[in-house]
Amino acid sequence: MRLGPDSKVSGGEAYAAFAQQVKALAEGGQGVGADLLVIETMTGIAEAELALRAAKREGGGIPVIVMVTVDDDGNCLDGTTAEDAARLLTKQGADAVGCNCSEGPAVVLSVIERMRAVTKLPLAAMPNAGTPKSVDGRSLYLTSPEYMASFAKKFVKAGAGFVGGCCGTTPQYIRSMRGALRALDAQATGVEVVESGAVTAIKQTSVVPPPLSERSRVGSMIANGEFCTLVEIVTPKGFDCTKELEGAADLKRLGVDAINVPDSPRASARMSNMSLCVQIQQRVGIETVLHYTCRDRNLLGMQSDLLGAASIGSRISCA
Repeated sequence: MRLGPDSKVSGGEAYAAFAQQVKALAEGGQGVGADLLVIETMTGIAEAELALRAAKREGGGIPVIVMVTVDDDGNCLDGTTAEDAARLLTKQGADAVGCNCSEGPAVVLSVIERMRAVTKLPLAAMPNAGTPKSVDGRSLYLTSPEYMASFAKKFVKAGAGFVGGCCGTTPQYIRSMRGALRALDAQATGVEVVESGAVTAIKQTSVVPPPLSERSRVGSMIANGEFCTLVEIVTPKGFDCTKELEGAADLKRLGVDAINVPDSPRASARMSNMSLCVQIQQRVGIETVLHYTCRDRNLLGMQSDLLGAASIGSRISCA
């Protein structure tokens, strides 16, 4: 229902229809009403404002999210820009604003970025899985869950507090997006991912990393502009690392600042480089740089290994 000069539906009729729906949702069945009203896929600002007005007047104080849908340029289908839509809906009392459906996640991301510049309200991003293609008489969405998941993180970094999916998304898409958002826990504390149907809400408090000068001795030298000497020692093919420890001790006496320990170079089976790093630091007393190869590990395994390395004093690693 797009309102405009040529519309067969008047503003009064549209408001009445919206108000009727809001009342039914607010009252609910058996005395249980809605906790949140979501006004979505608004193609023009006139209908969005009427729906929001009905929700605020008839909703009994229930929070309201209003989402518009846009064209390839990120503007509503009546020509209203994303910035103007956010400003107007904020002024009209929306509790959160955002963008849904549209032309896939890339367009929605651009809208969220533009809205964040003009409003402090929580933002919602719920793109569709791209424009469907006709394949053998079937309409198929060609955007993959993994592609959508990569944008879930971008939505949060752009300021979105609600992330979900619209047309073409399935539970598999939402699971992938949820997994991507949980990965943000490695970069921030206070991350809470809450799922409800096709919506994932996330609260995030950023962590400020310590300055380079406080992370390690090598980090301090680099921060102070000092020349730093590192030498690589390869892990043994067996479990006896006596030769490597002796070499590390000689290098320490010669004034080397740290030891590089690669991760199974040339894809050969060798002692864990984390084990050798720990033994060098504990028995020789020189800092080590732990090389870390991601090809053989999933995200959970990598997080586990790096947290373990940090707990035993291995503060420097490179992938």
